[in-house]
Amino acid sequence: MPGYGKYRLVLNATSLVLLLLMAIHPVNGQNDSLQTPEILTERSNDSLRLDTVNLDQDPWQPNPKKALWYSLALPGLGQIYNRSWWKTPFIYGGLGVSIWFIADNHQNYKDFRTAYSESFDPNTENELVKKYPNQESLRRIRDVYYKRYQLSIIATAAIYLMNGIEAYVDAHLKNFEISDDLSLRYGKSPLDRAGIYGSSTLTPNVIPVIGFSYRLD
Repeated sequence: MPGYGKYRLVLNATSLVLLLLMAIHPVNGQNDSLQTPEILTERSNDSLRLDTVNLDQDPWQPNPKKALWYSLALPGLGQIYNRSWWKTPFIYGGLGVSIWFIADNHQNYKDFRTAYSESFDPNTENELVKKYPNQESLRRIRDVYYKRYQLSIIATAAIYLMNGIEAYVDAHLKNFEISDDLSLRYGKSPLDRAGIYGSSTLTPNVIPVIGFSYRLD
């Protein structure tokens, strides 16, 4: 048949193309499979190299004594040395408020002390004496402000000392970490030994124990 040869030629060409495609595809797949381990090896080497660098660099540990003396020399300086800069504004805020109370209570104490002294003069023009004509009231208010003045000084000294103590403790605990691993386990009692709950070594007494444990990493 005249057309049979053309169809046969087309079929042979199609078969040849399919064979070439089937031969090329495994080669490409093999190349991909060969490249993947190399990429993974490079990535694993990079991660291992980064882990090695991180292990070689020890975490920074401040000196607690230096932090203490820095804070006592200048409040807040020890916190800056410990790299806890955010604590410094709170320290100066507390000291500023306490110092303001010292000045305010001391001024009121002096005013009422003067008023109490001038209350014995009948010709005095002191406004506090006119406002509080009773000498006993002036004396009590004077004493109240004196006590507040002393308490303000004590509060300021306490904030100053706490500033140094906080810097000292923070330097100690800078790299202190507690693991979040809280496990529940059961096991034998540590008292489960021969001669305590039984003398037979073939049939030891087993006492179930349930407890909580934590681990410090």
